[in-house]
Amino acid sequence: MKKIILSIWFLLVTIVSINVFQTRVLANDDYEITNYTVDINIDKQGNALMTQNVTYDFDGDFHGVYYNQAIKGIKGVGDPEVAVKDSDGITDLQQSNSQANNTFSVDKTDDYMKLKVYHAVSNAKITFVYHYKLNGVITNYRDTAELNWKIIGGGWDHDLNNVKITINLPSKNINSLQAWAHGTLDGFNKVDKKNGRVILTVDEVDADDSVESHIIFPTSITPLNTNNVDKNAKKGILAQEKKLAQEANYRRKMPSRITKIFILLIIFSIIMIFVFNYIKLIKNPIHRHSMPTPLHHWFDAPDVAPSMANIILDKSSNGDSKGFTGDVLIEVNKRNLKIDKEGKTFRITALREPQDDLIKFMIETIGDGTSVTIKEINRYAKKDKKGRLYDKFNEWKNRVAYHSDKYIDISNKRTISRLLGSAITITVMMLISVILSTIFVRNWIILLSVISILTIITTWVMYFIIRRPISYYTENGEQIANELRAFRRMFEDVDDLNLAEVGDLILWEQILPYAVAFGISKKVVKALKLKFGTEAFEATPGMMYYYWGIGSLNNSMNLDRAFSGAFSSSHSASSSSVSGSSGGFSGGSSGGFGGGSGGGAF
Repeated sequence: MKKIILSIWFLLVTIVSINVFQTRVLANDDYEITNYTVDINIDKQGNALMTQNVTYDFDGDFHGVYYNQAIKGIKGVGDPEVAVKDSDGITDLQQSNSQANNTFSVDKTDDYMKLKVYHAVSNAKITFVYHYKLNGVITNYRDTAELNWKIIGGGWDHDLNNVKITINLPSKNINSLQAWAHGTLDGFNKVDKKNGRVILTVDEVDADDSVESHIIFPTSITPLNTNNVDKNAKKGILAQEKKLAQEANYRRKMPSRITKIFILLIIFSIIMIFVFNYIKLIKNPIHRHSMPTPLHHWFDAPDVAPSMANIILDKSSNGDSKGFTGDVLIEVNKRNLKIDKEGKTFRITALREPQDDLIKFMIETIGDGTSVTIKEINRYAKKDKKGRLYDKFNEWKNRVAYHSDKYIDISNKRTISRLLGSAITITVMMLISVILSTIFVRNWIILLSVISILTIITTWVMYFIIRRPISYYTENGEQIANELRAFRRMFEDVDDLNLAEVGDLILWEQILPYAVAFGISKKVVKALKLKFGTEAFEATPGMMYYYWGIGSLNNSMNLDRAFSGAFSSSHSASSSSVSGSSGGFSGGSSGGFGGGSGGGAF
């Protein structure tokens, strides 16, 4: 019994494995139909001798192809012949139901002739040739003969590329030959009256699209046709095709009309942007402030906190994690906080009750009420599904920027942002209009390109002219921004300075939080170690964090990386919980037979 059960399980596992393997293999196999040509010779009996050449470019392993010819509405179909054309030549295939290689099977119904071709192929380009006769494709009316045929039906598995259909009538010099084509609007329908021929060409036909040919000619061209209808039809056919042509022309022109309207709206919008900015400048004139003499270096600690220093220099609307780190280190300097190395992390201890809500949250909620380690902050942030830490940080960012209007001229800043945004918007809009005209309104390209170039140049010249005298800062802000730029430049040029000019390590301790906020502390600490020596660093209690933490690749040993990482982790944790006889094609259909013809590969 056990052996039987094991055998059944083994069989099931084998079947599933084979199916999974085959599915994976077939998922990687694909093909493309690169060429599709059809030659149709109409005889005097009104039948069509049809030769199709379908070129497949196979990527992978395939067993063969299939083709379905719709025959509803005609008098039947003859026995087909199938051949394969490749680099080795042409191979005629035999009709058989054996499913053997290089055979084909035929299944005829009232509506279809279904061909299945068995020809194994792997990573090759091969042309399959179908040859057969369709009976009774022409209808002779009293006043005209008609061919109305969807030569390409909508039953293909893949798109057809480089399509060419040639229809040869049994006579030449047919002056009253007229032909129309339906389906895609991108094809071309050529009527060759001299040679009694109609040629349809299309670059690409979608798999579910069709190509229909509607041809009328004198009944004398098919005098032996037995498919006769005793009524006049020419007037109705011409009226029908005229209507379809008008609809097609309307559809062709629609993208151009819409594009023209859209481009005109773009130009109108640009004019309104200029008018809007002019009115704004009149109502809210630029505040002009005196500019102080630029300083090269500045050695005194700023009168603002590191977070505000960053806001001023970056002309920002809120604080950032580097500024917060600098503020924490300032609290250490003021002996409100203490930082101690604890293994591979730091412990932040409150020596006085924290006044800042974010620091207080970290110590009292994340920590034990008196202290917290960087590792604990990181661990809390990763599990912070409600995003409380991230929310506290956002509150801090807005809070520290609350008084930034003392230094940053908000009105001037908005004016600069508005002018810059307008210049970028106008540039993008003009480029879009040129691209659209290139595709849909080609007769506008030259004029629109000239207008676009002149508009873009004018826009940016005006922006720089107006922008130049506008200051981001208030009078007080200009002075402190000048000092902060020189202060930051002092840190950047630390390798070229006589560091003793600034003072000893105790004085450096007071200004290093700003180097952390500016993001250049690693360079400064390295220079200080070289200048004052490692022993002096270790002997200065306030420099302990800079000695161990700055430049560390471990987030637990670097406050800025730890804080920014924790804020991001908290945010991520909370987010994760929540007409004519020749020319183009027209659309629609004139009701021809053959709809549904198509094929593919297997």
